[in-house]
Amino acid sequence: MNKISDLISMPVISMYEGNHIGIIYNMLFDCKLKKCKYITILDEKENIPKTTHINNIYKIGKECVFIKNEECIELSCCNDNELFTYINPINMKVYNLNGECLGTCIDIKLNQNHSIEEIIIN
Repeated sequence: MNKISDLISMPVISMYEGNHIGIIYNMLFDCKLKKCKYITILDEKENIPKTTHINNIYKIGKECVFIKNEECIELSCCNDNELFTYINPINMKVYNLNGECLGTCIDIKLNQNHSIEEIIIN
């Protein structure tokens, strides 16, 4: 199980090319499926945001995230229309079915399928 706070700022490495792509700086979720769909990667050298589908991740290690190759990464501006439908729930208010605010989402635990397992609130 992975926490978003552990994945943010983690380096992304392309296994095929052997390149450091950048760092994860955002994760985008589908609210209906309660599942992470995309990660946004910041290329630190050129300060360019790039995205890739979560299924393109080969392995999440202790200190980095591996993807198979760089072909699966696109510029974020190329996917703006599709990415607009996804959100990051961090810092959003969480309510119960009675309409009472339980707190603010400060972290999320994901299972192996990248679905939300647990929402951590303050």
